[in-house]
Amino acid sequence: MEAAPNLVKSHQDYLKKALAFKTEGNAAYKAKDYKTAIGKYHRALITLKAVGLTVETEFNFTGESSFSFPNKMIKERDQLRSECYNNLAACLLTRQNPDCQRIVEHCEKVLEYDATNVKAAYRMGTALSLMGNLEKAQAIVTSQHTFLSDKMMQALLKSIQEKKKVEKEKLKTTYQKMFVSDSGSAVKKADKTQSHVEPILIKNKVSSESDSLNGATTNHNGAKLIHVASAEKEAAC
Repeated sequence: MEAAPNLVKSHQDYLKKALAFKTEGNAAYKAKDYKTAIGKYHRALITLKAVGLTVETEFNFTGESSFSFPNKMIKERDQLRSECYNNLAACLLTRQNPDCQRIVEHCEKVLEYDATNVKAAYRMGTALSLMGNLEKAQAIVTSQHTFLSDKMMQALLKSIQEKKKVEKEKLKTTYQKMFVSDSGSAVKKADKTQSHVEPILIKNKVSSESDSLNGATTNHNGAKLIHVASAEKEAAC
């Protein structure tokens, strides 16, 4: 059943009060008093929670809704809520170290209500870019065809793509350094192994009585001498 006129009026009063808070927040935002603006937007959102809400157990013990509010009122509530979240995101972005995660959450609420809201998409994309989540940032910016005709979105998209290019170059450089480092270690290891190999000298023919045919002796430097037959002693074919 429809809500009683007096109940509807009380909820309309909540809407008016929330709208007044939002208007005060906008004035503070224009004056660059962002702290005050944030406070006003929060108060508007708290007030909006009461709009369309009834304590079911007071009217119907089954837990089912006893009253239905005019669609116009509910639409106005949702629109005003969306605007407050959007404006909160704008305020947070003005900070030197913005709470990017909260900005994303606020903008998600706006985009759930209105997927084509370019301001919310821009603010969400900016926050994601600051967080380093470039793929998701680009996905948000390009999620609606109409976004690409907006100059601010075009600039943001270009910035995201440039950041992605820089990240790609950094990754490439890192891999190259890793490869060079691994190759250098392998060369050093090989050099170290070769330094322990005992030198071998090959002689064409026996040079002294101490040498034995096809055997091996050592010279005065300690190098092994391996004796092979001279070409003169090989049998003819």
